[in-house]
Amino acid sequence: MRSAADFSDQQRLQAIANLEAQYRSEPIQPSLQSTVIARLRQTIQAFIVAIAGSSEPQIRQLRDRDGNVQWRSYDPITGQINFFSSEVEVRTWLEQRYYR
Repeated sequence: MRSAADFSDQQRLQAIANLEAQYRSEPIQPSLQSTVIARLRQTIQAFIVAIAGSSEPQIRQLRDRDGNVQWRSYDPITGQINFFSSEVEVRTWLEQRYYR
């Protein structure tokens, strides 16, 4: 095995650059366990809401595999599901819903 003294500064810099490039190219994916736990929480929450019969709107923040944020709203009175790309759009929807 070669020691650190056996490598030139240029070789060390190249090795660091290679590791950084590899780190940037690898997508960060949630573990299976955290995904299952998140899905279980969502299912339990949906079950509780279904039993309680709440008329309050439900809003969830979702993230896709690339980390992009999307908002999902559900109006239990109308059964309507909407998707929004920003929090401002969600607030606008809530205000319009309130004044109906």
